[in-house]
Amino acid sequence: MSALTLELRQPLPGRVDLSGLRPDRLAGLGAGAIERLALPCGRTPVALGELFRVRPGDPAELRILGGDPRLDGVAAGLDGGRVLVEGDVGWYAGEGLRGGVLEIRGSSGPFTGSAMAGGEIRVHGDAGERPGAPRAGERRGMTGGVLHVAGNAGARAGERMRRGLLLVDGDAGECCAARIIAGTVAVLGRAGALAGTGMRRGTLLLGTPAQGLPPTFNATGAWRPGFLELLIPVLARHQPAWAERLRGDPLQRWVGDLATDGRGELFAPD
Repeated sequence: MSALTLELRQPLPGRVDLSGLRPDRLAGLGAGAIERLALPCGRTPVALGELFRVRPGDPAELRILGGDPRLDGVAAGLDGGRVLVEGDVGWYAGEGLRGGVLEIRGSSGPFTGSAMAGGEIRVHGDAGERPGAPRAGERRGMTGGVLHVAGNAGARAGERMRRGLLLVDGDAGECCAARIIAGTVAVLGRAGALAGTGMRRGTLLLGTPAQGLPPTFNATGAWRPGFLELLIPVLARHQPAWAERLRGDPLQRWVGDLATDGRGELFAPD
């Protein structure tokens, strides 16, 4: 069966919250019932059918055509199936994801994959600030799954992570992996200033020489940890350039942040 498709009819009248639009909630609904679903849009809900043209199909494969940076909460809470967006999305894409796949063939706004616990998110473009990080006032970032940003990531990528893998193929903004407790953040491009600030445990892996680290990180010399031989194939499945970038040579290692627990590790080439 083909995918259930929602095609944007016209420019959005404002920010639209799609967080309730998940495959499990659409199962068993006909096209007419889906068109009548109310979507939060500012202070006034709007019928889905006014914004999207609905093509019936398998709700486990949801396809959204014609993205918009004002589409918030896309695939939030997804726990199975696949959501594909042909275009940009707004804030909180994949927030609380527990399973399944969210693929964004465009860029995403802030807090992509916030507090996700499983599954996979692939962003073909850039991600705004705080991918994988908790919302303001919350304490738990990513606790599982894979968040892969093929472009650049904004500031504080992976903040407060507890488990999982965050991959950035391009550059990451300042304070990447800030205050992480566990998990792995890998940035193939350059990381902004103060990477790893407040890090307690976990691993930050850089594909370019480290610059602007917090003064509370200690360099421990060149080393090639054994776990890299297990991690590199995982990274290369998402971005083959990792295998070439990390082949064979020792990496410079730092430990920190000594202002906190100080058991985090940062690896980067010379």
